[in-house]
Amino acid sequence: MRARRRLDSQGTATMMIIPAVMVLMLAGLLIIRNVGSATTDSRQAQAGADAAALGAVKAWSDSMEMTFYASAGSTELIPETQYTYPFSFFRGTPISMYTMGTSAAAASYASANNCYVTNMSLDTTKGKVTVTVRNMDTVSDTGQQAERTATAQFSFPQDSGACMTEGGILGHNQNGGCDTQYKGGPVGTPYKVEIKLVGDSNSFGWG
Repeated sequence: MRARRRLDSQGTATMMIIPAVMVLMLAGLLIIRNVGSATTDSRQAQAGADAAALGAVKAWSDSMEMTFYASAGSTELIPETQYTYPFSFFRGTPISMYTMGTSAAAASYASANNCYVTNMSLDTTKGKVTVTVRNMDTVSDTGQQAERTATAQFSFPQDSGACMTEGGILGHNQNGGCDTQYKGGPVGTPYKVEIKLVGDSNSFGWG
């Protein structure tokens, strides 16, 4: 009789444990799914931020390059010298003149990575673009969206025909200096630019 009671109590305990274990397993699976979804969205958002910042800077550079080569064919007279020099309407212009396509480029690259731009800022003295994007998807059971920020910058290498002063004024690379005032003669050095992600500005959050 006592043996039967022991068996009954053991069976009851087992029946109570099984649902509890199933609940714990289900909770664990939900956590794993949410963590996996959050990780995927986070990576996608960072890729979107990087691409948007780089794309915006490239659009900025492309606009300057077009003017660089268009002005190379110009024949504007420089009164002080009575000579005609190329680059006469590229030299001395601020880089802020060439930012028109940056917003559209950032939005396009963000969208290609399933993100949208929430904020963008330009440093028009250093050629920097900082973009914050948010993932279009929401994390399961939280309703949150991954948000990431990245900064990209362009610079002109020493062997580029173009150059820029510390204040963001464009010029022609002439004898190791940045000619912004038409002081040098024509030089056939091609336009070259370097574009890269910079700094520790990459950040994350949830919106």
